[in-house]
Amino acid sequence: ATVWLKGEPWEIVAITLRMLVPRELHNAQDFPPGYLIDRTVPWQALTKTAQVRMLDHSVSPVPTQQAA
Repeated sequence: ATVWLKGEPWEIVAITLRMLVPRELHNAQDFPPGYLIDRTVPWQALTKTAQVRMLDHSVSPVPTQQAA
């Protein structure tokens, strides 16, 4: 879209954003790089949606270890 500001045309360009992948979300909460997030205990694979859902109310292991 083009808007006019003080007699000059300015183009407004849509900004595209991407969603963070599960590993990036876990990294942002300070989970260690080797922390398993993509499977369950019996080693069943989790979907990306399930990986993000599991992070919802998680507590990073790093602050937990520091509090002990």
